[in-house]
Amino acid sequence: MCYKVKVKASIEDLQKRYDAVFEQKLEELHEHEEASGFGHPHLPVITSENNSKIQLMEWGLVPGWVKDEKAAAEMQNVTLNARSETLFDKPSFRSILKKRCLILINGFYETQHNGKHTIPFFIHLKNSALFALGGLYDEWVNTNTGEIFRGFSIITVPANPLMAHIHNTKKRMPLILPQQNEKDWVKPDISEQQIKSFITQYPEADMQAEEIKKQSDTLSLWE
Repeated sequence: MCYKVKVKASIEDLQKRYDAVFEQKLEELHEHEEASGFGHPHLPVITSENNSKIQLMEWGLVPGWVKDEKAAAEMQNVTLNARSETLFDKPSFRSILKKRCLILINGFYETQHNGKHTIPFFIHLKNSALFALGGLYDEWVNTNTGEIFRGFSIITVPANPLMAHIHNTKKRMPLILPQQNEKDWVKPDISEQQIKSFITQYPEADMQAEEIKKQSDTLSLWE
């Protein structure tokens, strides 16, 4: 699964890398060394509704049919990720056909289980400081306040060999989109078949994982 990410980039770096204009005010972009989905942070995304702008959106999707605030809060915690195998079947993720997004990050964290011990890793790409995860989003209207809530889910796929070694219980990884596919993912009018063609494992040869140890230790690299 994917529940923690790193997002540390300036607005200028984000705009240059993704050829898009930042929508929010400068002070609204916060850097995250380790952002947890369960804290529902606002992260930079590009959506299929407005693919020329970078905007901030909360992690955790709430479908439009959710009835009240209590149900919305519960829904957010179970929609941090969306499994690719059931993505087109679950009512929570019906928005995939029209509302897709890029989640703009530097890397993500996963934990390896070794008996009673756990070993955290930071995973990133070898040749790019920033990259995009494939996701979907939706809108929910709070009937008590009239506020429109917009949240996203990160799509996950079966792990490639590197990630299967690290995430050795669930053996999952987030959907990493190659740079050449990013703009196509957020085109508003692509078909279900085209969407499915983008949902693949990212090659392990282009990824690097760093074991996170105590500050006094050096990092162990898996390539």
